[in-house]
Amino acid sequence: MKLSFIQTHNEEKLKVLLLLLIILLSRLPQLLNPNLLIDGDEGIVGVMTLNFLKGEGYPYFFASQSYGLTIVEVIFISISFLLFGVSALSLKLALLGLWSLGVVFFYEALRNFSPSNNCFAFIIIVLFILFPSWQVWSMKARGGYVTAFSAFSIILFLLSKLNNSIIIKSLFIGFFSVVIYQAQPLWLAGLAPILFYFFGVNYQLKRNVFFLVGVTFALIYFYYIKLEVSHFTKPPIFKESISIVNNLKVIPGFIYDNLLGGYYYTDNLNFTSVASSILVVVYLIVISYILFHSILKHRKINFSMFSIMSFLSTLCYLFILKLDSPRYLLPLSQLGFVLIYIYSAKEFKVSGLNLFQLLPLVCLGIISAYSFYNYKFENRSEPNMKNLITSLNEENKTHVYFKHSLLEWQIMFYSKKEITGRSFSKFDRFPKIVSEVDSVLYHDADKVAIVDYYNYTTMNNSSTDDVKIIDEQFIIRNSVTKDELLNEGFIFKKGLFDN
Repeated sequence: MKLSFIQTHNEEKLKVLLLLLIILLSRLPQLLNPNLLIDGDEGIVGVMTLNFLKGEGYPYFFASQSYGLTIVEVIFISISFLLFGVSALSLKLALLGLWSLGVVFFYEALRNFSPSNNCFAFIIIVLFILFPSWQVWSMKARGGYVTAFSAFSIILFLLSKLNNSIIIKSLFIGFFSVVIYQAQPLWLAGLAPILFYFFGVNYQLKRNVFFLVGVTFALIYFYYIKLEVSHFTKPPIFKESISIVNNLKVIPGFIYDNLLGGYYYTDNLNFTSVASSILVVVYLIVISYILFHSILKHRKINFSMFSIMSFLSTLCYLFILKLDSPRYLLPLSQLGFVLIYIYSAKEFKVSGLNLFQLLPLVCLGIISAYSFYNYKFENRSEPNMKNLITSLNEENKTHVYFKHSLLEWQIMFYSKKEITGRSFSKFDRFPKIVSEVDSVLYHDADKVAIVDYYNYTTMNNSSTDDVKIIDEQFIIRNSVTKDELLNEGFIFKKGLFDN
């Protein structure tokens, strides 16, 4: 019996290693993509990490916000920077490492929910890894999304083994529930029904008390952290008016974009991504119908019932929250695969033949993952960014006024903060940077330039010594005065520049 246990344990370790290998191989097309480029928000997290490595504070939340827990991502990126150097690739690998940790806990949770279906759990996780919705987002540092995914996976794992070490696990479930709230609360919509099943339907006083203790401790901990956190931006959460008809028109497009792993309809539109997404959605619709019919007929309360509630509640928040991007549906695919596994493992005898029937979907996923080799979020590339930095260095320009706010963070990251910049507002995520750029303009204007996108510029792009065009992507004006900046729309604090 001991030998059998060791053999099983070794098999599971091998499966975990194989999952990690599949994750890496499935992301290689993107990592080796010549179009690989961090966006502006990723640049902010990169700059936060550079500040952290210099000992300039602890960036618990996305820059100058009291939400979007980022410290976990920053720690992973810091380790990656120390090991591999500062680069877009090492930043992406760090986030992929954090996401992979979540995937391992996700796999272990599914395996524990139905121990007799280990191979099925493995195949489901492989499909999840290859599924388009997380292809890009598994490597994006965007203030809490990957952290929330991993925290949700850890909670599922703890719930799957809740009968053992009840006190410790209940404490951690409570703590990580608050972590999700601080990182990306969208996951809470799907988590709430699952928690209600374990702590409400299956009520036990001791574990409920320690769950609440974990929640209370985490709330107090984050309350004190937030006392010194600024609130640069706090967008409205709820919609001003709720129109069911309008929502029904918009939501399908959001779901479509999210399942394909893009921001817009045109992102990575290919047959394999569309086909694999449609097959999964059709299966989810069939499962939902069967479960609803079973609930109405038998009125039995089980985990499958709460799994579908978890999936549907994630869709419902789109009706009331003011959300404008498909990324807000990232919890949907994870909850969808939970539902597929919980229902299928319970209702069907998962045989080798059934697993073999899933291979076409796995093949579609492999082809879909490969199709991301030419994924491109912006028209610009990393070489374009580096050429801009080289040109600024040649002109001895250390501080820049950017006419597009997110570009400043990309350039600061790619230059490793050798070039510092600000955009139009006199307030920004890093107020010290705004003051620094303005101070250099006042004391040493020769080190200051204005940068804009070439195709969108309102600056004079005539061929003069004052203006330089980079790769037909950027335009630099080397001579800068306060009046020119005011005419371009830049705003300054009163005092040094009184406008």
